Amino acid sequence: MEKASVIKLQEAGYVFIRPQDYEGKSGKKKYAIKQSGEFGVWKILEFFDTKAARERAIKQLVELNNILY
Repeated sequence: MEKASVIKLQEAGYVFIRPQDYEGKSGKKKYAIKQSGEFGVWKILEFFDTKAARERAIKQLVELNNILY
């Protein structure tokens, strides 16, 4: 998607989310959902212990009217 389109959607109140996987120092994986605040800036919304829990949360968020995945 083009930058101008993303910015217009964000100005209209839409929030973009994406999944992110992390590996901790102990080797344990963590799963997160990141959200965009402004174009090109992503912040962690929430951490999850399992990938399945993260995917369920994403599904619930996408059902809201202003969340884009």
